[in-house]
Amino acid sequence: MWKILIVEDDPEMREFMSDVVDMLGYSVCTADSGGQAVREADRLRPDLVVQDIMLPDFDGWTAARRMRDLPGRRDLPVVFCSGSQQEAEHYMQCPPPASRFLLKPFDIDALNAAIKEFLAEARRDDNGEPQPALPPPVPES
Repeated sequence: MWKILIVEDDPEMREFMSDVVDMLGYSVCTADSGGQAVREADRLRPDLVVQDIMLPDFDGWTAARRMRDLPGRRDLPVVFCSGSQQEAEHYMQCPPPASRFLLKPFDIDALNAAIKEFLAEARRDDNGEPQPALPPPVPES
């Protein structure tokens, strides 16, 4: 099962996002700060991070950089979320690789689409082996 790390300092928003991601069929882990996000990313090795920009200890941009500095995490996909139009404009000027930005309040379908887009590019089986985007054709009998 795909593991998604939700990083959000607002408890109600964190619970809402966790419930949505769980409802979509993914395994969920959470963090409420950038520091905790980096520790959880190192410990749990999530497949994707959905994270707020404005966090209590350091911003989401810094948290993402630190998570991607962890061994084997250079290409960790991140969906950044913020209610700030200024942060959205900052993202548009220089988007980090393997990332998307969702302006809060965001549509559940938009979150689901961003998650599916990243995970479709990194399909794996239960042993962690990469899988093709489409299943192999079934041989005719």
